[in-house]
Amino acid sequence: MAKVLVVGAGGVGGVVVHKCAQLPGVFGEIVLASRTESKCKAIAEQLNRPIKTAQVDADSVPELIALINAEKPALVINAALPYQNLTALLGSGFDPGVTNVYTAYLKKHHFDEIHSLDIIDCNAGDHGLPFATNFNSEINIREVTANGRYWENGTWVETAPLSVDRIFDFPEEIGSKTIYMMYHEELESLVKHFPEIKRARFWMTFSDNYLKHLEVLRNVGMTSIDPITFEGRKIVPLQFLKALLPDPASLGPFTKGKTCIGCIAQGVKDGELKAMFIYNV
Repeated sequence: MAKVLVVGAGGVGGVVVHKCAQLPGVFGEIVLASRTESKCKAIAEQLNRPIKTAQVDADSVPELIALINAEKPALVINAALPYQNLTALLGSGFDPGVTNVYTAYLKKHHFDEIHSLDIIDCNAGDHGLPFATNFNSEINIREVTANGRYWENGTWVETAPLSVDRIFDFPEEIGSKTIYMMYHEELESLVKHFPEIKRARFWMTFSDNYLKHLEVLRNVGMTSIDPITFEGRKIVPLQFLKALLPDPASLGPFTKGKTCIGCIAQGVKDGELKAMFIYNV
């Protein structure tokens, strides 16, 4: 049994710790650390086995080093923000993460060359709230409102935010959903390490309700990351909006439905054209 250190106590960190706690034969001891230790303790109270909590600033490499040296875990899982991926810790969620593994698996076992890669991310769950994001609100909204970007024939092509969409038929009772093309960071490493890929794109689903709320918030400036002066002090509208929205870590008990995340690859095997879809529901 291994000792695991999880860094980050947001929505993703909470899920990670719950999953680790379900595997006592794999993870004999769990340590959950975050900038705000009270969030760690709140997650610990939800579990049916005891875990250890700690306070650490993931922006501080010395603090992380000290914590790792003190705990001596067999494994460190980074569930902090993408900003903290610039430290020695590398994040591996589903995308980026598992989708990169899927791509490598497809190339190793099913293709001589992958020529086209489409990463599809569908959240068909429903939390019943008027508007909420299922992970860090600031990161989620910044991703969605940014220009789309995909790889084609050796160069990056930009599109207006969510301006490219199509219908995709998802498996296992999820059904047909509209998917929107957007930029996602794993495309950068995938086209670097699989240079035969001629086109690589990332797609995600959004409900009509989510898109309508986002449109209104964007129109009134609430998704802006440019500071404004309000009552004599500087505030960032998007960060203020984040403070008003539900904490993603609180959504789990209310959410019903399924997700489907996977990779569609097209290419060549033994001189024949081939296509495969590998996914998780």
